[in-house]
Amino acid sequence: MKNKLKILAICLITVVFASCRKDIPSDKLGFIGDWKCISCGIDEIKSLSIKSNGQGEYKSEEPGKTFNISGNVKFDGSNFRIGGAIIKKKFTTDKYPLKEIITLQPYKYKVTARFNGVDYEKIQ
Repeated sequence: MKNKLKILAICLITVVFASCRKDIPSDKLGFIGDWKCISCGIDEIKSLSIKSNGQGEYKSEEPGKTFNISGNVKFDGSNFRIGGAIIKKKFTTDKYPLKEIITLQPYKYKVTARFNGVDYEKIQ
């Protein structure tokens, strides 16, 4: 009987968390993509991934310190967070994603943004 209750509880929790996922709002589509840090030091790696289905992932590696989180992306104005209700990473948008033209012939561009004071470039 205890095992049935545990299985039922796990199923209910899974349904609740799955229902929390929402697609990225239409005014935030520029945030979707894979981002790499361009202002990090040589021994530092930071990456951010935001999917159109509302899922995200953040990775940060520094000497002696590693942090990884994945989960739902939730926007609050121009800022957002990745994770769940308890464990999450908050991001302040210091510079909105911006398309910068590099050359016209051939046409090349890059998309940059700044989150939490860190400069990122979208991986094309």
